[in-house]
Amino acid sequence: MQHHCELIVTVGTGMKPATEAAARANPHQEFVIIGATSARPRISAITAPDDPAKAQAGKKLADKVSAFIAARH
Repeated sequence: MQHHCELIVTVGTGMKPATEAAARANPHQEFVIIGATSARPRISAITAPDDPAKAQAGKKLADKVSAFIAARH
């Protein structure tokens, strides 16, 4: 990491391998991955709610992300 970031946020299952590799390479950095899970330390996961109404699921997910970030400050 060339710049100090308090938290790095990635989105989607396609980003899981890159996020996990970055976490291994940067042991003091915190990460959150949205829409996927990881058992790696320093990677928090926020998964989408199981909701058939996609607009409602998107709103719930956005609320979870906002709450996660707000709790860190």
